[in-house]
Amino acid sequence: RQLITSKTLRKNMHTTTQPSTAAFRSFTSPQEFDADWISFYPRAWGRGQALRQRHRHEAGLLYGEAPAMRMNVFHPEKPRADGTVFVYMHGGAFSEGHPDFVDFTGEKLLQQGVLFVSMGYRLAPTRFPDSAQDVAKGLAFLDRHLSAQGMGLRRYCLSGHSAGASIAALLGVSPDLQEAAQMPARVVDAMVIVSGIYDFNPPDPSSGF
Repeated sequence: RQLITSKTLRKNMHTTTQPSTAAFRSFTSPQEFDADWISFYPRAWGRGQALRQRHRHEAGLLYGEAPAMRMNVFHPEKPRADGTVFVYMHGGAFSEGHPDFVDFTGEKLLQQGVLFVSMGYRLAPTRFPDSAQDVAKGLAFLDRHLSAQGMGLRRYCLSGHSAGASIAALLGVSPDLQEAAQMPARVVDAMVIVSGIYDFNPPDPSSGF
């Protein structure tokens, strides 16, 4: 079994910087949003960094050529016997967001022995469902990565918020996308999808979908 030490996983922890949000629409046009995203992002990032202090983790694993095709993997102190892996995709209308801003959502899951992964994907001008194809590749990479670390039984739950929920929903019911990415058969055991859009028939033909 290949072991990765806490020292190896934490060596870059103190040099991590918050991803830039300067071009995010929620920052350039805050009046269009009810939620206070300007204060949310730095708070969320700080909570994620604190989580890295408490858990063995692998930050910024690249699964593709694009910089946005990256993931953060958090290992629980006492893994569940059933090998549950919870994979979470950030929201942001397919045009903004970063996995570092949603790491904090894994805290309670880690306490319950669940391995937690926050996964990114290419943003606009990349269009949906190409972003879902990215995540399918990420899941295939993740499964190989965990296998190489000696993790046996794995049960995956896909989750996400808004755009991330749309991606999770599509992957959960699309075996063709899974097969194209060489994901293992029946790899998705469950989905938890939050505030996604599941009917892509917008009146505006110039939409990014």
